[in-house]
Amino acid sequence: MLSQIRTILSVIIIVALLLSSALFSGEQPAAAADGEELDLPPIELPDKGNPKLDSQLNQLVSTETSKRAASFAQESNIELVDGSVRVIVESLPDQVDAAVKAAGALGVVETSYRNLLQVVVPISSLTALADTPGIRLVRLPWYPLPAVVSEGVSLINADEVQSGWLHRGRGKDSYSGWGFYRLFIPTGY
Repeated sequence: MLSQIRTILSVIIIVALLLSSALFSGEQPAAAADGEELDLPPIELPDKGNPKLDSQLNQLVSTETSKRAASFAQESNIELVDGSVRVIVESLPDQVDAAVKAAGALGVVETSYRNLLQVVVPISSLTALADTPGIRLVRLPWYPLPAVVSEGVSLINADEVQSGWLHRGRGKDSYSGWGFYRLFIPTGY
């Protein structure tokens, strides 16, 4: 009986391999009858803006042309001052001086550090700034986030463990008389 099952399974596997090899033998899928070519419409990709501009800045530039820049900036938490925006310009390391000149011509350079410039630029000049050859990226400033303690820390009493109240006792593998904690806490404590 076992030999019959092996024979049947062998036949099924061989037939499956033959059928799969026939499908991938290099035959082209049928595109059109009688050698005609398919006439497909071209794929139009959406305009994503300047690749050197941050995505929010690209959206801000596109809304500036439709006079909705102030409302978009307010929705996106972008600080506008008289139609200008504060940006960080990342230049190529060997072209910092050229980037400072270009940024100074288009806006006000507030400060710089190595290849980073903080510039206040009118919205209409953002694409011109990004198109400067020595500039790698124009982005919004990053602001620090406050340290937030996760809600899970207090739920599992991790504060007490991390503060060090739980320590090794005198006995072998004892934790101040709380031996069952050994199951839940790594042995490094």
